[in-house]
Amino acid sequence: MRKYLMVLASLLLAATFSGCTTMGDLHGPCYSKYKAFPEVAACIRAELPRIRSHSAWRPSEILQYETYLDSLEEMVKNKEISDAQAKLRLQEYYMQVRAAK
Repeated sequence: MRKYLMVLASLLLAATFSGCTTMGDLHGPCYSKYKAFPEVAACIRAELPRIRSHSAWRPSEILQYETYLDSLEEMVKNKEISDAQAKLRLQEYYMQVRAAK
């Protein structure tokens, strides 16, 4: 009986958190679809409304993330950094914010 309750509790916990979308959920699919950072940024930006409604991130954190995304995109367009550097910086920023939670 105890084992049954543990399995049930695990399933309920998984079901509770499976509806939560994270910023990290956006990176993988967008990175695999597109090579150029401006296209990656557009893909991520298109998904932000879903993140706003189904995320543990506060609205101010999402706005800050979007601002950083815009900044990186501008730097790539101005040839200040490469696509790869922008992707890496965005991942590093995401990891910093996630670690701070």
